[in-house]
Formats: sequence, C-alpha cells, structure tokens
Amino acid sequence: MGITKLSIVCLLLFLTGCFAAECLHQSSSADLSILLRDHHASILPGHKGVIFFVDEPLDDQGLAAASPYIRAYRPTELYLDSSRLTDSSIPQFVQFESVQRLDLGHCSLSTERLAELKAMPSLKSLCIDYTFTEWNVAVRVMQPEIQVEGWEYGGVAGLSRRASMFAATKLALAEFCHDTAEFIRGFTMPP
Repeated sequence: MGITKLSIVCLLLFLTGCFAAECLHQSSSADLSILLRDHHASILPGHKGVIFFVDEPLDDQGLAAASPYIRAYRPTELYLDSSRLTDSSIPQFVQFESVQRLDLGHCSLSTERLAELKAMPSLKSLCIDYTFTEWNVAVRVMQPEIQVEGWEYGGVAGLSRRASMFAATKLALAEFCHDTAEFIRGFTMPP
C-alpha cells in the first residue's frame, strides 16, 4: 500500500515538473510574448504547440504582421477566425512549416484557391466553417492528403466552436486524464 501512495506522489511531482517546464518554455519565448501582446493571440499553458487567434478576427495585414512570430514559435496547431482574410493571405499560411492542424474558423477564403494550402509541408488536418456546399468542394479539393473537418461546427455567429477556449481546455483536460491513467497503469500492472 505504501508503494502505491509513493507512486502517486511521484506521478504528481513528475506531471507538475513537466507542466512547469513547458510553461517556463512558453514564458521565455520572445516570439510568443509578441504574439500575445501585439497580435491578441491566446495559448493554453502547458501546450506550447497550440496558438489561438479567435478573440479578434485577423485581416490580411494582421496575419502578415504576425507571420514571422508564428513561424519562429513553430506551433503544431493554429486556430483562428479567418472571416476577414482574403485569398492574398494563402502564401502566409504556406510558410507555416510546423502547423499540422489548421482551424480557419469562419472562413472567407475561396474554395478555388484552397488547394494552395496543400503546400503547407506538415498540414494533416484542416477545419473550416464553410456552408455545406462549399465544405463539400473543400473536401474534394483537399482530401485524401489532408483531412477536412468543420462545417458541422458552425454556430449562430459563424465562429467555429472547435476554436473556442472552452473546447481547447476540454481537450487539454482529456489529454491530461489519459496520460495520468496510462502512467498509473504502468505502476500497477504486474511485470
């Protein structure tokens, strides 16, 4: 019984240390500081690869100004409300080499130019808030190389619920619970 309590204490110390180390990395990043301060980005503490731009929709100039800092920070997931972006922003997205999941929220990019996003080297998943008809066109254009999600997430205001901070917090909590269960299972399973 004493070993189990010790295991739980070790688990908590380990997880706290990992979370603190990742938060320290986030807080020491000059690029992230600029994104948070000047470009109204949001993050989840402990999830250094995820950046949100949902509080204020980005326009083409805003994305162009934030792009060097996004590229330097190298997020794997980028969530934004792209309702004010035009097709002229597509070359900016192509420069985000580390982004594997791109959530454009309420999207105003044309379906005709959407295929250019395939040039994003790491992109695996695209979430867009088009109408159903536009979404079907996007699926035909992007798949099978890139998974397309999103039309079913549209809300009354047109913003993607997947890009909400609540959804992100829920995701982080689910990941934490899964990781904790796996860690405990490793201590309690017979050798």
